[in-house]
Amino acid sequence: MRRAALWIAALVVVGCRTVPAPPILGVPIPADDPRPQALLERLGETAASRHSMRGSVRLSVDSEELTYRGSQRVAASRPARLRVEILGLFSQVAAVLTTDGRIFQFLEAGAKQAEIGPVRSDLLWRVARIDLEPREAVAILIGATTPGGALELAVAEERSEGVVVLRLDDARGNPRQRLSFDAAGLLTRTENWDAGGEPTWEARFSDYDDRDGSAFANRVDLEFPRTGASARVQFGSVELNPTLPDELFFLRVPKRVSSAGGGGGEGG
Repeated sequence: MRRAALWIAALVVVGCRTVPAPPILGVPIPADDPRPQALLERLGETAASRHSMRGSVRLSVDSEELTYRGSQRVAASRPARLRVEILGLFSQVAAVLTTDGRIFQFLEAGAKQAEIGPVRSDLLWRVARIDLEPREAVAILIGATTPGGALELAVAEERSEGVVVLRLDDARGNPRQRLSFDAAGLLTRTENWDAGGEPTWEARFSDYDDRDGSAFANRVDLEFPRTGASARVQFGSVELNPTLPDELFFLRVPKRVSSAGGGGGEGG
């Protein structure tokens, strides 16, 4: 009985532990300074104004299992609809990945059947060694990165050259996100942690220009600390907020049920 009580006590301590906060490296911004809230509001307004994109990208991926350099055509629609056409040497389609947020399909050139299964959080990792959930990838592609839900501003600091860094914590006071803005108010970096304090992914945004009247980052560098992988997305042609039909995110070909999705055998 005493041993069981000790186990329960240990679990309570672990479950309620506070994650150590990242150190403050700049000058704290006073609570009455309007800049932090203005930056968050501007970020939210940009995200609210963008719902989809279509265009071309140059993708680089480096991981233990895969090194990839190639061009792709992509279409993305919030919250988690995605179509990626992987192009071959002469711009022919070598493979296609689609998801409507619930079901994914993956078809390689020459295959008579597409793999199909329910979307899981590790879908992009299994397919392309990109350690992002589909909804996170969509937000990055359309330039609509926003603070996570139910997070509150905990620390605001100013660093050299007018850089402002905001740390957002969850309801338990655990750091979950850190956003960096340049002197012009453009998002240059986002760092993310899980509830246990482990870093999940980091994105650096650069090479901004004007796209349809708003600033758009043409280059995104990604780091995935959990896996040691990294990626770079270099945008080419981009159309923001196009109307994308539902059929774009669905392949009308015979399907092979994915064992990773909990099935086996064939579907039609």
